[in-house]
Amino acid sequence: MAAEEVRQRPNRLYIQQLRQKLEAVPSAPRIIVTEGGIGYRLRNGGDVS
Repeated sequence: MAAEEVRQRPNRLYIQQLRQKLEAVPSAPRIIVTEGGIGYRLRNGGDVS
């Protein structure tokens, strides 16, 4: 297992837990979205733009 993957695992778990609490449908996030190559982005009130 690569060191980078080990470091990312706690972040993924934390984001998953936040989505469970904040998102109406955690499997289709609108508030906390994943941006490829960047990380995570927090959208204001779930607005899709």
